[in-house]
Amino acid sequence: MTDKRVAVELKAVTKTFGEVVAVDNVGFRVSEGEFICLVGPSGCGKTTTLRLIAGFEYPTAGEIRIHGKDMARVAPHRRNVAMVFQSYALFPHMSVFENVAFGLRERGIDRKAISRKVPQYLEMVQLGGYQERKPGQLSGGQQQRVALARALVVEPALLLMDEPLGSLDRKLRDEMQLEVKTLLDELGITTISVTHDQDEALVMSDRIAVMKDGHIEQVGPPRDIYEYPESVFCATFLGISNLLTGSLTRRDPGRMILTTKEGLELSCSLPESPEGQITLIIRPERILVNPSHSRENTFRGRIESVKYLGSEVEYYVLLLSGTRVVARQQISDAQDTLCRAGQEIDIQLPMQSLRLVS
Repeated sequence: MTDKRVAVELKAVTKTFGEVVAVDNVGFRVSEGEFICLVGPSGCGKTTTLRLIAGFEYPTAGEIRIHGKDMARVAPHRRNVAMVFQSYALFPHMSVFENVAFGLRERGIDRKAISRKVPQYLEMVQLGGYQERKPGQLSGGQQQRVALARALVVEPALLLMDEPLGSLDRKLRDEMQLEVKTLLDELGITTISVTHDQDEALVMSDRIAVMKDGHIEQVGPPRDIYEYPESVFCATFLGISNLLTGSLTRRDPGRMILTTKEGLELSCSLPESPEGQITLIIRPERILVNPSHSRENTFRGRIESVKYLGSEVEYYVLLLSGTRVVARQQISDAQDTLCRAGQEIDIQLPMQSLRLVS
């Protein structure tokens, strides 16, 4: 969290629909100009949280403050908030110009100002010269740019986006992620976005809020969420994690020994000595395949399957202990051949890459 002024603050926000608790005691802050992503599985409450901030739903309990003012019961059109939807929500009978100008006209902006501002924002989203086209004449990426221009042209205090790139194919989505993020950074627009796409959250956000069952599991910068997840859920939702569950069976100087339920003995370094069953995680890219020297936490295993990903490869390995792990390896120019399914290999789980999660 930066020292900038707080733009949005949710305090103990809860939303129920009958007996269903959709949002459960959610609280977080968003700084001025910050981009935060709400991520989580379907039904976790992220879209409902966004709708509460937009004013499309009212909270059952709690406060929603935008620039210090309580907006929990304020109508959407009085919040100075703009929203971009996954479906674009463009008017098919209107031109690109008319679509972008719609919000300005609704706010009573005069024609001269509209004639000046609309082309300016279309240029920002690289659609200069498309003013007279109808949405049906545009590609999906172009329609999304129109929707973004329509939201930005009213100069909102807060931009909300609900799965904004979800309708695009993967290649275009990857391009738009950087394009949209760069534009919003340049404009300094405070943004809250909902997405189920892990890569999108990691690439675009300044911070990520991981949601589960209506509440927030963890909030932090993308790297912190990825490298230091606080729960098994966060570790497995964002990226792939190898879970190693067991108990501490020995304590040696500078290390502890975790024995997994399969009998695998792992050296680890933990900030404390937890009792009972514990879980360690290690990301696939932290595992070393056929290390040059036999080191601590090196085990023999057999490759069950191989997933070729172009610049890297994933090995699904069954260790002699019966533990299954996924190892990811970058492919270098020096590699003539890759390991094959059925081949025996050594893998190392570096002690410093093992993380304790709750």
